[in-house]
Amino acid sequence: MYAYLILTLACFVLTHNQQALLRLSFSGAVGIFMILEMIRFGLIQPFGRMVDKFICSFIDDRDRGPLIVSHIYLLIGCALPIWINNQVSFHPLCPFAGVIILGIGDAMVCSLLKCQ
Repeated sequence: MYAYLILTLACFVLTHNQQALLRLSFSGAVGIFMILEMIRFGLIQPFGRMVDKFICSFIDDRDRGPLIVSHIYLLIGCALPIWINNQVSFHPLCPFAGVIILGIGDAMVCSLLKCQ
């Protein structure tokens, strides 16, 4: 739950001061997550099994399957409003929509379900 608070605060500060850096950081993170998932899925040597073991320690029963993309979906959900806001400026709070909805929403669900 505290991770979402830190993410929200970091995105607020970076969106006001360094929006280009935040867009670049999200793009790099999505790319790294996709490469790691390809390595994990293909069991590419020498890191495939190590990445698979590490990522599988963070998933639950809903993510079991050949591809584990929920981490990538959450990251894209946070980044998409910032990427879109670069092209078209709507409301000043639009860049924060993904972080607010995913961060606060997931933290509320976690606190209601007593997640640790």
